[in-house]
Amino acid sequence: MLTLLLDKPENLLASAQSLLQHHYGISATLQELAGEVDLNFLAIANDGNRYVLKISGPAADVEELTFQGAILQHLRAKKLPFTIPTPVANPDGAHLIPLTDQNGAVRYMRVQTWVDGQILAEVNPRSAALLQNWGATAAALNQALADLDHPQAHRPYKWDPSRSLESRPHAQWF
Repeated sequence: MLTLLLDKPENLLASAQSLLQHHYGISATLQELAGEVDLNFLAIANDGNRYVLKISGPAADVEELTFQGAILQHLRAKKLPFTIPTPVANPDGAHLIPLTDQNGAVRYMRVQTWVDGQILAEVNPRSAALLQNWGATAAALNQALADLDHPQAHRPYKWDPSRSLESRPHAQWF
């Protein structure tokens, strides 16, 4: 059984690359990407296709990860005017692959298609047209998700804008 090695950056890249090949049949070079919770990699496959390889943290909730995939599948069916990532199944049809890291913790691997773009924080200047487009994109996502229901959609989530007033007691630290 292959193990995710976390002790050194070069071991992490090599083991993630091996896991991608083993579970998805994708031979690729990897570049580490930033992420809040997951280990994220840009995978540039030998055939030129690009993917995002995501490996969850050790405390990941498999139901939450399943919800993330359901959101992407739901959006995929909506014919949006922009591209979104698509979950990629492995040859066995699985979208979430359980892994064990070198510390014995269970993590989950998943792959999505890569979408070209630029991180908003890196865009300068932010023109009025860009901000208007950003708002239109947010509105399209909101409309497309209006009919999505999932058990995980009804749990507290720290980035939920409908709960923003709960942060009011902490306003002095903003």
